[in-house]
Amino acid sequence: MAITGKKNLRRKRRGFRAKRKVATQAKPGEKVGTRKDTPETAGPSGEAAEQAARVAGIGKTTVKEAKAVDAADSAAVLGPVQSARQARRIGPFHKDATSRPSSSTSLTTVETITVPANALGANGALRLTLTFQSIGGSSSKEFYILWNGSAVVSHVAPSSHIGASRMEMLLTNDGGASSQEIAGRYENETPTINLTRSTPSADTTSDVDIEVKVRAGGTDGITLNLSVAEFIGTN
Repeated sequence: MAITGKKNLRRKRRGFRAKRKVATQAKPGEKVGTRKDTPETAGPSGEAAEQAARVAGIGKTTVKEAKAVDAADSAAVLGPVQSARQARRIGPFHKDATSRPSSSTSLTTVETITVPANALGANGALRLTLTFQSIGGSSSKEFYILWNGSAVVSHVAPSSHIGASRMEMLLTNDGGASSQEIAGRYENETPTINLTRSTPSADTTSDVDIEVKVRAGGTDGITLNLSVAEFIGTN
């Protein structure tokens, strides 16, 4: 009995060592004691495998690629109109600080800004701010802001006006893409302040241009020094 007991003990030890060896060589997810993949022992597959790969850092995705995927998913869910509005973040979408002088007796365009289609939605708003410098005292100075080809903010300063002036246009879609409310303001150093209001009906589901035009006669001149257009609401 003693010999038989020792043999059994040796067999158990050999079996234990064999199992431990197999365990150290086993693949992740593989059941100890077998090298055959079964539904119970096989590694993750499908969505679970993709998730595991992402966690493990397999198939590294850059931040740029991830943002591109998010943008595509957003466009698919929101559609082209809502995606266009979402892309127009609150803040400046145009800024130009270069000097644009004009001394022509004809009405001259010194700035053109395009408002992208669908950027304003039904109730979105934007603000345009302009600064000018005028010289010469022999003729009047004319300032215009045009929306979709029509003057919506304007002022004619007398010949005595020289120095700095400022114009502002506040525009909002009024419950629909083709109905606007505009408040305009002109002011200079004199001081002179001129307030205007208009209610145009441009179709903002298409691109719409904002134009800035000036006119000064003789040796007089007007320089546009700064133009800033910013979205202050896009829904």
